[in-house]
Amino acid sequence: MIISGNLGCLSLLLGFFLLLFLFKFWVIAFLLLLVGIFVFKGINKVINIKSAFAKKEEYINKPGKVYKVCSFCDTKAERSSSFCNNCKRPFEGIN
Repeated sequence: MIISGNLGCLSLLLGFFLLLFLFKFWVIAFLLLLVGIFVFKGINKVINIKSAFAKKEEYINKPGKVYKVCSFCDTKAERSSSFCNNCKRPFEGIN
């Protein structure tokens, strides 16, 4: 009886330390997840800033001139252009 009682206490201590180890593991994993989310958001902000500074040419409407408008990014270009200067896609129509 004494031997089984000691084994029960030993298994309880072992379970406690195992739970403590798993808790530490989950806390570390959670912290790494939070750090990863902040790093990912930071990278997205940098990408968004770069895309905000992308070259988007605007033309002033002048009488007698006809412009094309890109259907993808709404950039205006002269009628003689065949590709958009901003997104490099071909123009589909004349607006």
